[in-house]
Amino acid sequence: MSTTAGNSATATAWDSWDAATAPPMSYLVVPHGTREWTPSWCDGLVMEDLGFAEATEGRVDAVNLRTEGASGEGDEWPGREEDLCFVLVLEGELELKATATGEHIVLRRYDSITMPRGWRPDRFWFTHDLAAVVLRAPKIPSARLAELKRPVISQNGDHSYTPTGGAGRSYFEYRDLGFAELTDGLVGLNITRALDVSAPGGTGKHWHDMCQWNLTLSGWYDITVEGNPSKRLVVGDSTFTPTEAVHHVTAYSRDFANLNLVMPAAFSTTDV
Repeated sequence: MSTTAGNSATATAWDSWDAATAPPMSYLVVPHGTREWTPSWCDGLVMEDLGFAEATEGRVDAVNLRTEGASGEGDEWPGREEDLCFVLVLEGELELKATATGEHIVLRRYDSITMPRGWRPDRFWFTHDLAAVVLRAPKIPSARLAELKRPVISQNGDHSYTPTGGAGRSYFEYRDLGFAELTDGLVGLNITRALDVSAPGGTGKHWHDMCQWNLTLSGWYDITVEGNPSKRLVVGDSTFTPTEAVHHVTAYSRDFANLNLVMPAAFSTTDV
């Protein structure tokens, strides 16, 4: 793992992060299987840190969540006083019930839920093969998110992907998970997946005026980030790329897909 995150010099810049300014995320790679699985808040579920708190100085946290091999259930989902909890189911099934508001939600592969402050399920059930990604943010300075009272559900389906979007690269398609609107442009979140095998020459060298986090969901891709050796990233690898860092995806598999978070949500791409 390589990182320069966590120094106090960037704290002021993080505090001034807004929808027009990328926060000072540092380059960081967290390969799958290199961090310990630890007990979660619920018996039968364990979690693996993905390095987000390290890269964002605690502004956002992200973990992989999975079962210990058996189905189960739990009561209060944590974080009611946090501005945001996002869950993307990768495998299996997660069932959530909120008695106060009458919601009963079932999430399956690549379905997601965004929970606002004050809303959390008071009962949940999971299958023996559940695997999920959980993003949590104690505080996001977004008026629109602060007004949200009910969860936002995004269900997986080919209709939800568009062949152009994000950087506008026609060999990828994108499924927008609605964060740009919810966070007043502070955060964008999508699932990016390949339409076919690698385009000739890959993406080419380019940089963005935002910072970026990627979690590989399926397949693999090869990437070079300036000043760092080329890496092949496979399922479960978590990577962080700062703004204006020149990078190049040289190759990827036909089944490549990743979870792609950007700050701020609106950005441009400059080819080198």
